[in-house]
Amino acid sequence: LAFTTSYTTRFPEYVSVRTGIPDSVGYAVLRHFHAAGSMTMVATDSLRTELAERGFRRLGSWTRGVDTKIFNPDQPAVLDLPRPIFMTMGRVAV
Repeated sequence: LAFTTSYTTRFPEYVSVRTGIPDSVGYAVLRHFHAAGSMTMVATDSLRTELAERGFRRLGSWTRGVDTKIFNPDQPAVLDLPRPIFMTMGRVAV
């Protein structure tokens, strides 16, 4: 099955600061993980450039935020999709 991934945080640096594991090891692991996807979505051009320089391939744009013309509390979007619909949000932090 085809799938995409997203790269949203500087996880290798985060792990390196807290464990001493070189961020190069973290980037090698993440390159391997993201390589399995059809595309890795990133939020900014600068992050796309940085990841490309680190050997990541098939990088695509995924902007931050919500399109408030489509999604707003006064007029909930009607999604003609199979139910149930799941969403996940997360953050890596101390």
